[in-house]
Amino acid sequence: SGLWKLLARVRDELKPNWILLDARTGISEPAGQLLSGIAHLHVLLGTTQDQSWHGLNRVFDRLGKERVLAGHPQAELLVVQAMVPSGEPGKAAKVAFAARAEEELDNRYYAAREDDTDVDDRFWTLDDKGSQDAPHVPMPVDYDSKLASFGDIAEAEVADALCSGPYPPIAERIVSRFLMDTET
Repeated sequence: SGLWKLLARVRDELKPNWILLDARTGISEPAGQLLSGIAHLHVLLGTTQDQSWHGLNRVFDRLGKERVLAGHPQAELLVVQAMVPSGEPGKAAKVAFAARAEEELDNRYYAAREDDTDVDDRFWTLDDKGSQDAPHVPMPVDYDSKLASFGDIAEAEVADALCSGPYPPIAERIVSRFLMDTET
């Protein structure tokens, strides 16, 4: 496809350390291509709404359950809880989202326990759930009106918001996934 050709050219000519692709939310041709094995890590955003979970579950099935059933390790993913409200409603939303993420990934992503099957270290299993880096552990991002609508990312207020709060821990978690890959 054109996307694969473009990425190959960027890789060969520019040799970047990272390529970040932002796909439109929902089911689309570009999103489908990104779910076909091109990405090293999928950062999935969702909310507590059922509509959001319907879409996330389709992606969890694609990146997890379908691959495990075919004997392939799951595609790497990170779940981000977006637009978390402030105050008590936000605290309740974080608890509800984390519980649902664990339940859905138990059913749609994780392989069986290692001692029950021939699953090897390439798979995320139910035994791996204790890790704070496990796929079902969401990274919450509070709603920030400064980021809801802005003209230029270089605006000091916008740049400062993106370099603080929940964003550095998300970046660290992404980087840690790639550091694990290079160590193996």
